Amino acid sequence: MKQKKQRTLMLCLLSGLIALYCHTCGKSPAVAADTEDKGRPAKAAKPNASINFAAGLLSSPLAKQLLGGDVLPSPSNTYRDAKTGNTAWVSNASFLLKENPAVSLGLLIRHEESAAKAQSRYEKARNDSKGSPVSGLGVPAFRTTKPAELNLLKGANWIVITAGTSEKANNGAEEKLAKAVLPKIK
Repeated sequence: MKQKKQRTLMLCLLSGLIALYCHTCGKSPAVAADTEDKGRPAKAAKPNASINFAAGLLSSPLAKQLLGGDVLPSPSNTYRDAKTGNTAWVSNASFLLKENPAVSLGLLIRHEESAAKAQSRYEKARNDSKGSPVSGLGVPAFRTTKPAELNLLKGANWIVITAGTSEKANNGAEEKLAKAVLPKIK
């Protein structure tokens, strides 16, 4: 039981650190704060849109349905999307299964300045990780085992979905989340 609590604490800490890094894009806090005030580019934002695009797609009810139980949101779900270029941004959201916090569900969207740039980064990641192709999702996709991720490419967006534990991915939940969010990503 103690090991489970330690793993949960480590996962929460790691999630927070990743979110903080993505939020600041590796910049100093002063530069990151200035970037945050500018927000996501007008082209990507929609009227009344959430400040976190991924959290608007991966909702608590959807996470509960896919993980099969009550969920706890990550603090990163409340962070502003990080602007990484003129029209590029990164957004992430994740949930932990309340009864077993080692089980998680995550969505990371890297919106690039162009479809060509997104494709280049996606293909580099696929080649570097020796990812296995995944079919049936309507977009190019591959799966990695370490870390266990489902990577997808749609337009100028490189999307990374995770589900399950660090030891065992839940491929079914990853693919169901992909099918739920892909129609909403332009």
